[in-house]
Amino acid sequence: MREPVFLRPLERTDTEDIVRWRNSEQVKKNLFTQTDLTPAQHLHYYETVVCSGKCRQYIIVTADDARKAIGTVFLKNIDPAGKTAEFGIFIGEAAYRGKGLSASATRQILKVAFLELLLEEVTLSVVEDNLPARKSYERVGFQETGRIFGGFHRQAEILDVIEMKLQRDRWALLNYEQDRDQAEGMSRVSE
Repeated sequence: MREPVFLRPLERTDTEDIVRWRNSEQVKKNLFTQTDLTPAQHLHYYETVVCSGKCRQYIIVTADDARKAIGTVFLKNIDPAGKTAEFGIFIGEAAYRGKGLSASATRQILKVAFLELLLEEVTLSVVEDNLPARKSYERVGFQETGRIFGGFHRQAEILDVIEMKLQRDRWALLNYEQDRDQAEGMSRVSE
């Protein structure tokens, strides 16, 4: 299956896009840090966290002829000893939301997590009312593991935080089944 997006490593020159996306109301409303990000803060993060290897961050780029940067996906708090990391993603370009592109980017970064970094578990936290994100995470195999009641404050709202995880064994099984189903579908087409 050809993915509709591809990932490229975050670069210093992506700062303007990251700051613009991160500070948009549609993105910011679902982030745990509600204050605006400055270019200087992002560059500091890039130099001290991304360049140090504590975070693997990528730009999500459309695979069509436009090759447009539309968002970012990352694994942070990578713990090589514990074989875990935290996952995060946002589609910054509004016209590209709701098209399944975050699921594509998620599938790709999970390959980095489990095949390259050899992690055993990837976790994430999501605000309870972010239903599109929760459904996207479930589609790629994440399962709810807990809930922090009242763990998120957005202006006057107090919302729960849903904790989710995906373990290497489950990921491998789901990908095996998906590959098998695709192969069976292709063999039926060729008959």
